[in-house]
Amino acid sequence: MRFFISLILLACISAQNLQQPRVSPAAEVRQTIGFSEIVVNYSRPQVNGRQIYGTSLAHNGMVASPYGLGTPAPWRAGANENTTFEITDDAMINGKKLPAGKYGLFMEVNPDKWTIIFNKDNKSWGNFFYIKDQDALRFDVTPKTIANREALIYYFDDIEQNSATLYMEWEKKQVSFKIEFDYYSVVMENFRQQLSNIPGFGNGWIQAATFCMNNKVNQEEAIRWADQSLKIYPNRFNDLSVKAGLLEQIGKKSEAETIMRNALANGSEADINTYAYNLLAQKRFKEAIDKFKSNTEKYPDSWNAFDSLADAYGQSGDKKESIRLYKKALEMAPAAQKGRIQKLISDLQN
Repeated sequence: MRFFISLILLACISAQNLQQPRVSPAAEVRQTIGFSEIVVNYSRPQVNGRQIYGTSLAHNGMVASPYGLGTPAPWRAGANENTTFEITDDAMINGKKLPAGKYGLFMEVNPDKWTIIFNKDNKSWGNFFYIKDQDALRFDVTPKTIANREALIYYFDDIEQNSATLYMEWEKKQVSFKIEFDYYSVVMENFRQQLSNIPGFGNGWIQAATFCMNNKVNQEEAIRWADQSLKIYPNRFNDLSVKAGLLEQIGKKSEAETIMRNALANGSEADINTYAYNLLAQKRFKEAIDKFKSNTEKYPDSWNAFDSLADAYGQSGDKKESIRLYKKALEMAPAAQKGRIQKLISDLQN
C-alpha cells in the first residue's frame, strides 16, 4: 500500500513543472477614455536577428497547425497565450461596432494588407484553438514600414476626448486601428449609477447637472438632477443658476430669466461673481459686465468686485475702462494684492 501511495505522490510531484522566466515576457497596456477602459494583454517576442513576417513566427494568411484543433488560423499577434483586447463599453473599431467584452486579438498577415480579428475566445493558448465562426469582428488595415522595433509592442497614441488609436509594432512593421466610444452616453450612464449611491446624498446631483450644462448635453434629465439638488439645498444660488442655464439651452428663456432674477436678488457677492465669470467664460461679455457691475453697486467697498469688473472689461477689449477700474480696485486692495493689480495695469498700458 505504501508503495502505491509513493508512486501516486511521485506522479503528482512530477506533474508540477517548475515555473521559469519566459523568453517572451508578458506585458499589459491600458488606456482610459472618459469612464471607458481599454486593456491589451500580450507577450513580447524579440526579433533576435530573425526574419519575422512570412515565417512561422508571423505567418502569412491562415495556416493550419499540427497542434490543437489543426484548423487554419491567423497569427496570434504576440506570443504564448492569446493576445487579448478588452473594452468596458461598446466601441467603434475603425468605424465598426464591437460590443463591450474581452476578445482574443489575432492578425492575418499578408504583404500589402492585414486583417485585424477580434475573436470571442480569449482564454486559449496561442492560435491553436482558433475557430473562425467565433470571430466578433474583422476588418482590413494597411501595414506601414518603420525603423526596426526589436521587441513587439502595443501602445496607445492620438488620444482624444472620445477615442484613442492602438498601435502594434514589431520588426519593421506597424499596424494601427482607432477605438471610439460614445463618450457622453457612457458618462451619463456612469452618472446615473453613481447618483443611486453615495453621491446621490450630496452635491453629486448638481455636479452632474453642471457637467451637462457646460457640455450642452442631456439637458432635460439634467434639469431633473438640478431639481433634486434643490430639494436638498433649497434656493442655493449655484443650483438655481445651473437650472436656469439648462432651461435657456432648451429654449425656455423666460423661465430661465425668472429663476436667475430671483437668484441674483438674493445672491451673495461671491455668488454673483462666480455666475458672472461663468458668463465671461462663454464670451457673453455684455451680460457678464452687467452682473459684475451690479456687484460693484451692491458692494461699493469691495476691491474684489471692482477687480473682477476690470477683468471683464479687459477681456472684452476695453483697455481704458479696465485700467480705470483696476486703479479703483488698487486703492481698496489689501497689501497682498497690490503687486498683482499694479502688474495688470502695467501690462494693459503697454
